[in-house]
Amino acid sequence: MVSTADGESAIELYRGARDWTDLVILEPDHAGMGGSKCLEQLLRSIPRAKVLIASGYTADAPVQTDSESRRRRFLSKPYNVRQMLQEVRRILDET
Repeated sequence: MVSTADGESAIELYRGARDWTDLVILEPDHAGMGGSKCLEQLLRSIPRAKVLIASGYTADAPVQTDSESRRRRFLSKPYNVRQMLQEVRRILDET
């Protein structure tokens, strides 16, 4: 697991680590560019990226098409470790 302090660092890290990154867990209120812009740039670079968005704000939930919903999920705060692990497993198991 690798974490970053801001959205810009996350994008740069992911671009260099595509081959060994299975999942991105994104916090929409991330510092810097913010989660929405980070997600947009991430998906522009790697459209098939698997992403879990964890937020306390349902307004941050991304709109998804059916084909995208298997690779992008939203987890509303507060959540517990079991809920987080279940969502991670779902995303990783789906193609």
